[in-house]
Amino acid sequence: MRTEMAKSKLRRRLILIVALLLMLYSAGYVVCRFNKSIVHSAGSVDGKCTAHEVQAGDFKMTNAPSLAATFYTPLRYVELGVWKIVKPTGSSC
Repeated sequence: MRTEMAKSKLRRRLILIVALLLMLYSAGYVVCRFNKSIVHSAGSVDGKCTAHEVQAGDFKMTNAPSLAATFYTPLRYVELGVWKIVKPTGSSC
């Protein structure tokens, strides 16, 4: 009985720790987007969207944006997927 309670407690703690780490990771991504370390760009022809990119910003003097972009690659792809749903190829930009 005690081991079941201990396992349950441990499981809850692990879930809480993972959730907290995911929230911190996501918050860091939002900060990078606001600081323009990671930027979104859209290509268009005749007012129609042809492509979306979420990539490192350009700060010339430092490679911090490219490091941030590499670290946040999973969330960059999630954001890219959202952009492709919100403004799909062929829609007006």
